[in-house]
Amino acid sequence: MRKLLVLVLSLSLIAAACGTDDDADDGPADEVDDASQVSEDAPADAADDGAVDDGAADDGAADSSAGDDGAAGDDDAAMAAPTGELRYGTPLGPLTMDPHLESRAFVMLYYHVIYDGLVNEMPDNSLVPGLATHWEISDTEARFFLREGVTFHDGTPFDAEAVKYNIEKVKATPGRNAGVLLQITEVEVVSPTEVVFHMAGTDRDLLNVLATFAGLMVSPGVAPQDVAAGVPAGTGPFMITERTESSLILDYNPDYWNPADQGVARITWTQLTDDEARFNALLTGEVDVAPLRAFQLGDAEAAGLEVAQAHNSYSMLIFFDIGGNLIPEFADIRVRQALAHAMSRDGWGASVVRGVGEPANQVFDEGSPWYIEGYEGYPYDPDRARELLAEAGVTDLTFETPSWGIFNVMNQTTSAMLSEVGVNMTIRDTQPGQHVAHIAAQEVGTGAYFLDSGHPDQVFQTYFAPPSIFNPWNVPVPSVLAHVEAAAAAPDEDGANAAYRAMLREAYDLAWIVPVWRNSNIIGYNPDRFDIQAWEGVTIGIGIRGLTPKS
Repeated sequence: MRKLLVLVLSLSLIAAACGTDDDADDGPADEVDDASQVSEDAPADAADDGAVDDGAADDGAADSSAGDDGAAGDDDAAMAAPTGELRYGTPLGPLTMDPHLESRAFVMLYYHVIYDGLVNEMPDNSLVPGLATHWEISDTEARFFLREGVTFHDGTPFDAEAVKYNIEKVKATPGRNAGVLLQITEVEVVSPTEVVFHMAGTDRDLLNVLATFAGLMVSPGVAPQDVAAGVPAGTGPFMITERTESSLILDYNPDYWNPADQGVARITWTQLTDDEARFNALLTGEVDVAPLRAFQLGDAEAAGLEVAQAHNSYSMLIFFDIGGNLIPEFADIRVRQALAHAMSRDGWGASVVRGVGEPANQVFDEGSPWYIEGYEGYPYDPDRARELLAEAGVTDLTFETPSWGIFNVMNQTTSAMLSEVGVNMTIRDTQPGQHVAHIAAQEVGTGAYFLDSGHPDQVFQTYFAPPSIFNPWNVPVPSVLAHVEAAAAAPDEDGANAAYRAMLREAYDLAWIVPVWRNSNIIGYNPDRFDIQAWEGVTIGIGIRGLTPKS
């Protein structure tokens, strides 16, 4: 049998100073008065971000030139055209090809090779110039100098007017992506190669945002509905050739400005929702690369497969209905705390991920500037959970949550744990990817979910901000918003990081999110076709750029 290697790709977290002494805590107090924590009259503009220092990439500040950012040079011009094909088996494809309509992290697997941002993310999560060659950022404006000679896949020139079109398009589109650009008040076209974002205040996360969904550039020459349908509209190294309900085929862009990003001539994604079918496709050579599930690791090892693993995301119990609009009991912090105490991290590790990964009670790793030293969260304590439910006068709490695929085992495990303390969470099957639509439609009160984000402001914008997809009733929580505002107003990074830690602590204490497990993302691939070194320590999708088949 062909030997495969199972590799786990990681989402690296930025390493910096640890928390200060005043972050030490034994955990939240169960008897917090929730009435003062959730309010309907908090400031509507409380989604202010942090500030970005002047300069390049890694530290949020840049004065970089095209000569050192991986752009095409004389050697690139002489590069031979790429050959070969990467065949990728995936459990779920994109619902739309318009990146401005998406916010699910895994979809960057597709978008990252079709679209460029002003800033691009590298395999180690650092940021480098993309469609902008360099930039200058202050508290009041962000000035970008654009790469010349770039065209979109439909032939439309890329210039400052295209940047203005894209930023205004995102800001006019309801959803998370508009929220992360709130600090941009106006886009000024200075010249075809220079554009200025006028800012309402400091935004420390701006460059990270511009490297993801909200910052990806689509052609102004292609109507938004056609972009969504898959009409070629990016500037990236690969162009959409064919799209069906179960596959996506991309061919290399012969006019791309950085040929080093084109290691193959074609990328074919095949959607294989069934875990066993996807695993078998990898074993038989139908696909070269495919994500695997933790329960498949034993079979992989029995077949002589090698295994490696690294951090990817966090699993958590999250309350979408913290205000109790759908399920009134959830407005009482004692009920949320009870459900938090019912979650067994050891049980989760055994049932959901077969021991792959490790328990977690917060969503940033030790060594991160947003890790809270000494924080213990809500330990597994079913007796305390029953006491809190009794104190809240709750005797028959029943609700349902939609689920599919990997979320099934997560929600089934959660349901079993909650049943031990007298709470009945029923699971309703839904189509792949549609659970997010149910959440946005205000049909879901709580459930198990993933969190993967490199910055606390992204956590806030995605899960807590009013509005955001995972706060579908747009409930403002003043005690959380105050810390976000403090981070935006902080005079330096240390002050901002302290405010972000306080924001996260408050969200943990409120049992708004209940971190349970630190996950690893498991990827299997054929080492006879592709080199393992290309995948080590890289994020999903980003490693596809420049991935070259073995000769």
